Amino acid sequence: MTKYVSIKGRKIGCRLIIFDKDGTLTDFSKIWIPLTKKRIACIIEEVNGSKELGNSLMRAWGVDPSTDYIDPRGPCVSAPHSEETLIAATVLYQNGYPWNEAKQAVERALERADSLRDYRRNLKPVMGMKDTLKRLKDRGLLLALATCDLRDQTEEILRILGIAHLFDSILSAEEVSHPKPHPQMVLTICKRLNIPPTETILVGDTEVDMTMGKQAGIALTVGILEGGITPRAEMEKVADVVIDSLSEIHPL
Repeated sequence: MTKYVSIKGRKIGCRLIIFDKDGTLTDFSKIWIPLTKKRIACIIEEVNGSKELGNSLMRAWGVDPSTDYIDPRGPCVSAPHSEETLIAATVLYQNGYPWNEAKQAVERALERADSLRDYRRNLKPVMGMKDTLKRLKDRGLLLALATCDLRDQTEEILRILGIAHLFDSILSAEEVSHPKPHPQMVLTICKRLNIPPTETILVGDTEVDMTMGKQAGIALTVGILEGGITPRAEMEKVADVVIDSLSEIHPL
């Protein structure tokens, strides 16, 4: 049975809401700035590299090493783990390291850095996140997660946040052949839950989230500002509706 939600005065019929994770349910910068720096430190240690090499790696991932500014259209925001690995390996190759050695060094470094992640210290849920998800779930809506993060790390984060039980489907970029902004993630979730895209809403914090949703033909794309880094003016160009926080999504 179709349910209804109200978002900034718009009444939308839907049965499924798909959420992005970082920047949508949690504060993006709080997690990814420390993690990016830790990853780069591990890469530099692996290859005995210089500080300038570290700065080059950071810029290649879309982060300004002097200000910590994250480019909302850069790899740090939307690239899956496999692409992040190739980007870093390319930087090493351009700085004189053989390609195979560069790739293996990056793979080892990222695995080590990610295994040291202190989720409890860096995780910051957006305002009203758990209450909003629970309210939607209690009204009979299906909830799903589509993330560029790895599956095991995603499940750990959801457990720490205490919300894993609220999701009917979780899909990571490593589980599909075409990650965001390709619509495959949305279409796969819809197929799993037997819900058509036309009865689905997508909530995310980046341009690629909105593009993915529109290409999948969903009912509504919702851009959230609180936990993400995309400016309002840019989000308004790509989202059907822009909200400041998840608390603006009300089940009817």
